[in-house]
Amino acid sequence: MFLIRGLVFTHEAVRDWELAPLIAEGLRKRRAGKVGRCWHIDETYLKIAGEWCYLYRAIDRDGNLVDVYLSETRDMAAAKAFLRSARSVTQVEPEQVTTDGHTSYPKAIADELGTDVDHRTSQYKNNVIEQDHRGIKGRYRGTVTIPSSSHIDGKELKALIFANFLKNSSLS
Repeated sequence: MFLIRGLVFTHEAVRDWELAPLIAEGLRKRRAGKVGRCWHIDETYLKIAGEWCYLYRAIDRDGNLVDVYLSETRDMAAAKAFLRSARSVTQVEPEQVTTDGHTSYPKAIADELGTDVDHRTSQYKNNVIEQDHRGIKGRYRGTVTIPSSSHIDGKELKALIFANFLKNSSLS
């Protein structure tokens, strides 16, 4: 959009302008109804602003990003909040959800997505998203330092992740 108008700027400029939350919201609206009905869900542990947190992520069978969610804990409340967010953003009810063996997922899926959803629990069937984490870990480990919270917060990180994944996806 900006390039068409002859404007070129870095991600630093976007962060300085505080446009990241607006861009993330626009990208989320564009994804409504465009993801598949088979989701792979997992979480990974990231250090942001010197503090460790969980990044919950879901992708569909084709590798399209469903949603991301930052949480300080890996528990039932976080799993439910993530599933609620994923469903509301995509406006899609999944038919099948594949997770690792974490104990909070079965009840969270039943409560938030319904009992009709086929929940598969297998670390091997969830390799799709486990391998997808490598892109995030490689992007932020060693090559890029995530700045302190005075410069970037969870919403801005979420926006950067959305922008990066959607830039390379078929949804853009």
